[in-house]
Amino acid sequence: MRPIDKGSCPQVNGTDKTVAAYTDWRADLISRIGYYCVYCNMALSHQLHVEHAVPKNPMPGQPAGNLLAWENMLLACEKCNNAKSNKPSDETIHYLPEYQNGLLVFEAATTATRTDALIVGHRETLNAAQQTKAKATIADFEWENVDTRGAVVDIRWFKRYNARIEVLAARKMLEMAKGSPTYNADRAGKLVAIQSSGSGFFMLWFHEFANEPDVLKWLIHPDVFPGVRQSCFDATTFSPIDNPAYPI
Repeated sequence: MRPIDKGSCPQVNGTDKTVAAYTDWRADLISRIGYYCVYCNMALSHQLHVEHAVPKNPMPGQPAGNLLAWENMLLACEKCNNAKSNKPSDETIHYLPEYQNGLLVFEAATTATRTDALIVGHRETLNAAQQTKAKATIADFEWENVDTRGAVVDIRWFKRYNARIEVLAARKMLEMAKGSPTYNADRAGKLVAIQSSGSGFFMLWFHEFANEPDVLKWLIHPDVFPGVRQSCFDATTFSPIDNPAYPI
């Protein structure tokens, strides 16, 4: 999904902030990342879980992550947080937003079970090892899950589907705007990006407008989507590129 910058620790009076409970980082994480799950990128109005990148209660044989340290904190939705649980958080096993550029790995996929569902798949252009890693990430975060129970809990598939409708509507509006004699490409691109901020699911917007640099420029702008790792995008075209430190 969208690559994020880890960011430096917030400071108080010139010194690194410390907290007594890891949930006390929530407001700082919102400022750093926005109201989005770092894993599935769903926009969140509530239940913003403060997630330990390296689990505080890991699986047997795995090291425990720091309970309170800023560098071990992320924001996640309830379902991604619960699905990840105490599984190892390792960039060699999973594609993780603070390391690799997920836009080069994942794409939206349909499912045969419902017509109003959109799940996450991997790009077929990946090599065998990359596909294995992508599939492990999808499975461990349950991004293929379509919850059809009466007492439905996981609605990521439905929210993603609705976001896709918004993406297509924004595309139509942009094409209409291009026909106007007063068309301003930069302003139109910013308006599309602002619209995207309400729905989240960064991947859907970025892939739909992959050939619209005036939109992409604003999709990675910190005023619209905070915390995007800028080194994961070409400085001229704003197209996604590998994180040189952690290539896919």
